[in-house]
Amino acid sequence: MTRRLTAICLLLAVAIAAASCTASRAYRQGNTAMKDGSADQAVAYYRVAVQNDPDNAAYKIALERAMVTASREHLGRAQKFEEQGQLDAARSEYRLAAEYDPSNQTASAKVTTLEQQI
Repeated sequence: MTRRLTAICLLLAVAIAAASCTASRAYRQGNTAMKDGSADQAVAYYRVAVQNDPDNAAYKIALERAMVTASREHLGRAQKFEEQGQLDAARSEYRLAAEYDPSNQTASAKVTTLEQQI
């Protein structure tokens, strides 16, 4: 019984270490993506980090910041598409902006408005 318990503890320790390494790597990749101006990619990496280490406040904060940044970027693109009369593209960008930042009422309202127009 002791041998079995030791093996289980060892496997658990290895799994925790692997998840921590995965989270750390994803976090670093997210930081690089943000520096490169790719907020969408950063969000994807930070989500992996948070999933693998959900108690890490730095990972959660980085994810939130990246999501707000991505939302703003998509909002800007949406406005440009709308000005150019490209309503399908604008609606898609507004939808992404709203998904990244559900509190963005402007993006949500624009999605609804454009769906009625198209």
